[in-house]
Amino acid sequence: MTGRRLLYALMIAGLVLAFADHLLSPPLHASQGTGEVACAPCGAPCPSTK
Repeated sequence: MTGRRLLYALMIAGLVLAFADHLLSPPLHASQGTGEVACAPCGAPCPSTK
């Protein structure tokens, strides 16, 4: 039973860390400063905005 609890604890800890990383990461903006939202960290525009 302790192995199962350890597995659940590790899974919950991983989900919490991933969720915190998502919430604390800065939004992706275009590198030119035009205010457009970018889809990639390099500043590439989203295909739907072309």
